[in-house]
Amino acid sequence: MNSFDCSQDGLNKCHLPLELIDAVKEKLIKMIHSRDGARVAIYCLWYGTNKDRKLLIKSLKSFVVKIAKEEQGYPVLGTIFDVIDDTKLVSKIILQELMSNFDEIINDSHGKKVLMYLIAPRNTKHLQYELIQLMKTSDSLNTSKKDPDVRQRELFEYCKSYFLEYFTANSLTTLKDGFRGFMMTEMIERLSPDDDLSSFYTSISTVLSTSSVEAQSETNFIEHQTAHNVLRHLIIADGKRQKKNKHDQTLVSTLLSSISPDKLRTWILCNRGCFIFVMMLEHGQPDECEQIRSLLVPSAIDTLKRQAFAGAKILVEKLLSSS
Repeated sequence: MNSFDCSQDGLNKCHLPLELIDAVKEKLIKMIHSRDGARVAIYCLWYGTNKDRKLLIKSLKSFVVKIAKEEQGYPVLGTIFDVIDDTKLVSKIILQELMSNFDEIINDSHGKKVLMYLIAPRNTKHLQYELIQLMKTSDSLNTSKKDPDVRQRELFEYCKSYFLEYFTANSLTTLKDGFRGFMMTEMIERLSPDDDLSSFYTSISTVLSTSSVEAQSETNFIEHQTAHNVLRHLIIADGKRQKKNKHDQTLVSTLLSSISPDKLRTWILCNRGCFIFVMMLEHGQPDECEQIRSLLVPSAIDTLKRQAFAGAKILVEKLLSSS
């Protein structure tokens, strides 16, 4: 057999005859757990015929979870998501096994990257630059006929209910975990206008309704750095979704309707709580902003003016400029 450079540069420059694929395609499941074997699998997916690709995918059946959790194996799944036009086959063989083991996958350091790739492929904010560069190699091969956006949307449509169910049931732990939290915000932007988010919004609201604003409290999710950043991005993502298609129920409206006014007002006693209100005013609907003004003006203005932190000052400016 011809020698084969299995490095990324080697793959990028490779112009070997397709006999290579015929020689190894039925043995890849035994090779895929090593770096070189995984790179050969990626090569076969890039350059193989549709028949070769289907054979490779079918050979992964019952091994998908194991591959997703391996450092060398998980990029192979990303390649499948990128180049296989038959999304029904991918859903049946690959996604069904991943979704059936969702909790195990999302709690694994490599598996969670596979799930993120299904929501936000090629996103360097959440995935390694080197991985994205490897995946981009397939863009110039012209071996796939389906539009990439269509292919990604079809895969996400299969998975979205599993993501939504998990995040609804695990909103507290997700808010406090940066990677999973931002996976949740990316999901919000990808969901369709017909998707019902009411239970998800309620789960977030329930967590925040129990939040303390005491500095050292374990239940201070408002001041918790990661939870605050995730919540801030959730509000932004929900605002973007509203601009595309207006919905009766939003995250902001759920927070305002299900958390008591007295509890909401405690948020102004801490810096990040004030910034949450600022984000709600910037990305909420006009009627929601009016509710916030009614909640805080004039009753909370004096309290805000006595605070020394930046969030209070910015919130006062937002409230008074909007009133």
